[in-house]
Amino acid sequence: MTIEFTRIKNDTNGNPRYVCHFLAFTNNQDSDRYHAEFGIKALQNLYDLALSRSRQFGGRKFHNKQYGGGIVFTSYNIGALGEKIEAFVASLKRMMADTDLEAMEQSEAERLTAAGIEF
Repeated sequence: MTIEFTRIKNDTNGNPRYVCHFLAFTNNQDSDRYHAEFGIKALQNLYDLALSRSRQFGGRKFHNKQYGGGIVFTSYNIGALGEKIEAFVASLKRMMADTDLEAMEQSEAERLTAAGIEF
């Protein structure tokens, strides 16, 4: 997955700014869970989740009509920032996969126990 950054106007101090879409900070499991839990408000809650995750990289909410759902970064090295974000999202996917695997193993154990099968 490659994050697509869009160059926008510099900040007031002349530092370069880039914006990316908030879905770069979420994954399918987040989307499924939030749609099931929040229904119609899932997108706003997903945006809030992505915004909180982006803050550790200096991300801020992009208040502009030209790019809906954007998170803005001030960076002179956007390539390194993109790599850090991609590594973070990949670690989230691994963590969720491990959690899902543990939940599946636990539910399998509960199912076997309920059926009277010792293991």
